[in-house]
Amino acid sequence: MNSNPQSLDIAAFEALAQAMRADAISRDARGAAATLLALGDECERIAAGAPDRALSVGEALAATARALNNLSAVARALRATIPALAYSGRLDEALVRADEAQAAADAANDPIEKARAGVASMHALAKLGRTADALERGRISRDALVGAGRLDLAARAELNIANVHKIRGEQQDAIACLERALSGIPESESAARGTVENTLGETLLQLDRMAQAHGAFDRAESLLSNLPLAHAVVIGNRADLLAREGRFGDALREFARASRMISDIAPGHHARLLLEEAEALAVLGAHGEALESVDAALATASSKGLKAEMARGLLVRARALAAAERVSEAKPAAARSLAIAEEIGDARGIRAAALVASELALREGNPVESAALAAIALRDASPLDSARALVREARAQLALGNNNKALDTAKSARLGASTLGVRTVEIDAALIEADSERALGGLDRAISALSHAIGLAEELRGSLAADRLRSAFASSRLRVYEDLALDLLARGDSKSIADAFLTVERARSRVLLDAVLRTIDRTTAVAGETTQANDEVIRLRARLSTLHASVGRDASEPGTRRGVSPELLEDLRSTEQELERLLDSNQNAHGVANLFAKPMNTSQVLARLDKDDAMVAYFIAGEELLAFVAQNGVLSSVRCIAHASDLGPLVDKLLYQLRAGVRSADARSLRAVNALSRTLHDMLLLPIIEQNPSINEAKRLVIVPFGPLHAVPFSALFDGERYLIERFEIQTAPSASIACADGSLRRASTDRPLVIAVSDEFAPLIDAEAKMLAAQRSTDVLEGSSATIARVREAVRGRSMVHFACHGRFIGALPNASGLKLADGWMPVRDIVDLDLDAQVVFLAGCETGRNSVDAGDELAGISRAFLAAGARCLVAGLWSVRDHAALEISTAFHLQFSLGTRPSAALRSATLASLRKWSHPSWWAPFVVTGSLS
Repeated sequence: MNSNPQSLDIAAFEALAQAMRADAISRDARGAAATLLALGDECERIAAGAPDRALSVGEALAATARALNNLSAVARALRATIPALAYSGRLDEALVRADEAQAAADAANDPIEKARAGVASMHALAKLGRTADALERGRISRDALVGAGRLDLAARAELNIANVHKIRGEQQDAIACLERALSGIPESESAARGTVENTLGETLLQLDRMAQAHGAFDRAESLLSNLPLAHAVVIGNRADLLAREGRFGDALREFARASRMISDIAPGHHARLLLEEAEALAVLGAHGEALESVDAALATASSKGLKAEMARGLLVRARALAAAERVSEAKPAAARSLAIAEEIGDARGIRAAALVASELALREGNPVESAALAAIALRDASPLDSARALVREARAQLALGNNNKALDTAKSARLGASTLGVRTVEIDAALIEADSERALGGLDRAISALSHAIGLAEELRGSLAADRLRSAFASSRLRVYEDLALDLLARGDSKSIADAFLTVERARSRVLLDAVLRTIDRTTAVAGETTQANDEVIRLRARLSTLHASVGRDASEPGTRRGVSPELLEDLRSTEQELERLLDSNQNAHGVANLFAKPMNTSQVLARLDKDDAMVAYFIAGEELLAFVAQNGVLSSVRCIAHASDLGPLVDKLLYQLRAGVRSADARSLRAVNALSRTLHDMLLLPIIEQNPSINEAKRLVIVPFGPLHAVPFSALFDGERYLIERFEIQTAPSASIACADGSLRRASTDRPLVIAVSDEFAPLIDAEAKMLAAQRSTDVLEGSSATIARVREAVRGRSMVHFACHGRFIGALPNASGLKLADGWMPVRDIVDLDLDAQVVFLAGCETGRNSVDAGDELAGISRAFLAAGARCLVAGLWSVRDHAALEISTAFHLQFSLGTRPSAALRSATLASLRKWSHPSWWAPFVVTGSLS
């Protein structure tokens, strides 16, 4: 028992046995009644930060008060547990507890305590969507408190009433309540004033009064910094504000900070955080990540009966599904969100649902309905919501052929978004403005609008620390770059063509360019801040290593196709996604001090090309495949080469035949391959060469593919007489800027090559390959059981040349699970990226090491991309599986030529031609490609 009865507090109360608690309270010098009330106040104070503890203490305190026959204290103790239940998402139980508290207060003839229990119940009522009931109970309780002369408590009732008005979209009513609340709460009560300031910030945010909202949240944070849950709620609200302003990098850092603080103690609030984060991710174009977050939040919101959160989450889900062209799935989600918003009387939610429905109607080809729904979304909307609705109306008017009205509406939307500084909405408005100007014949004005939009997009991209988010954002805004490139090319003068080329360079493989040029300078993390996160990264990496070891060998025997079981693939995928989310969070938390790697402009690219080079850089804009040709200091363009939708099927058919030809390279197979490669040659190259015959004079053809063309084996394209490799050296690159990157940025510390060789029964010639390479020149060899992941990671540092003779696998459904097989396991893409490479050339002799998946922003994912990101300036890799002895002959011939000072593209051409003379079928001689920097 506590030796000093005057010091009885919650900790001392908890330490006592239940039978001893009533006696201890009775002996407290303050008196039993005062002690019970003080303990009830202390219990309520901890509810925000430790709801489970508050619930336990409150129930024990109520039992003790009953034992002492103090019904007012029973009511007080029960009231302390109401917010604890609500914070835990147990809303119906919170209402039952409020009724119990009011009944005890009635029995005690204590109207003040009864009114306070009524105020405490409002939060649960509102969360359950019973907003009208919440307002009625709040007003009755407030008036009772005013009548009892407790203006300080009436102020707290005003806060709860304001919250309900805010949920219903009645912001001005909410602000009036909050101002009355602040005037009634003493300055000394920091927690109460902080809660009011936080609610004021939320309300101001809904009105788009951004600067005032920031001020309210700053004041709230300083007042609530000692209350973990309340503090986290303020941080989450600030994150929502930052996202609404378009400051997504800052917003994601704040979301992560708030989530770490409350994920375990307040699932309801955590669900709201996930929804707000999902909204930001959806705006950035990270629709897959947004769906993951919103589905997790909706599960919690549904189980806890959080109707406002459910309505908001369903709208986020509908927007993400619509962006993924899954309109049939998006419509029910939007309809359900609208129904919930109408049920709880949320005017703002109703407008938001109308806006999403407007987008869906337009996607279904119904611009009349879309315009009508946009008009509903405009009614009484805040400035930012008005700008969003105007964007939707402008798009509908354009679809209806009302070009002048569309232009005026788009300009109004752009002005509103610009005034607020919300760049994402301004970009959307500028895109429609450009479409309208173009329809009205104002090509120059369209170019001006699109140029402005791209400037905004580049600024936004530079604020995002996580690679995946930068890639997703670029993909979601690709149409702006496409349209500007097409408009510049339509203008047709040499400066416009050069500007179009730069626009295209800004649209492709930017994340890889950042890595290749090593411009990313991540800010230093706060010491100790990420220890837990780093431990989790280590755990997930270990889990992935175990899963990779479980994967059956994929195409380890040339020509075979052994798939990964669906169950194992799903396990890999889920673990990869969990790790990706954690790494994204870490990157966002650390921020970026310097991110931009500027793509090269036309003059820089032309200056870097050799006199015997001809560069062909492809691009897809809408359905049009076009190309830029750079040669001898001149840049030109070729339009309307092919329909983009025709490319993928043809490329897939050719690759199928080439892989099949490894097993049966007969005359029939050769005819099939040559027919397809002739078709692709005539589609992809013939129009370009006919318009630019000087290409025939080049020695090296530098090809920058786009989209499905990354998978094309250009060396095997056939003009009816010769293969392309018989006419040119061929080198590819993910972008012109990567092709022309300065090779002197980092130099290897040793010219002594390293050969890494790991053979098995399916590839016994790997050992012979290592010996032959070592015999050609002074070489270090890491082979067999010595070629462990750790040894390889250390050995590749400082090497100018690294050759991997080992199995490779590419898993198209999960590119990050692709990798190389070393002595002690698979080295997946994520670990390859972390290698510290300075190599001028890396040769990958394994199967399918040159394959990549490609996203909408032309970002690659695969083994070859990983090596370029890790620092390899140039890479030789295979597009399909090949017989051991064929790979052996090509690789040894390549190294012999390269050791004599021949550049990589010429060395591979020489080796390929030697194989072509021996084997006529391209399946055997054409699998390897050279990609990366020309220098």
